[in-house]
Amino acid sequence: MFFALLSLLMKLADLFEENADMLASIESMDNGKAYTFARGFDVAEAAKCLRYYGGWADKEHGKVIEVDNTKMVMTRHEPIGVVGKLWLDFSSAMVRFQR
Repeated sequence: MFFALLSLLMKLADLFEENADMLASIESMDNGKAYTFARGFDVAEAAKCLRYYGGWADKEHGKVIEVDNTKMVMTRHEPIGVVGKLWLDFSSAMVRFQR
């Protein structure tokens, strides 16, 4: 499951980089930024952000509860379900800031 998420986020980052010119054009028309800024910063940073979160998809970090030797403690990792956010204005800058 985690490797599927990793590969999907990395593929999306690849698509951002492959279609950077088109995304930068859309970004500049959408919010009035200069094309060079949208191409050089917004799209590139959105791809970096996707790669960053894709890299964390296969890392599992849990906390261990410290107890004495008279008790046995286990940490069980469970998914909390589907979490998402809907926004109406799709721009590469919005992808970077969604957390």
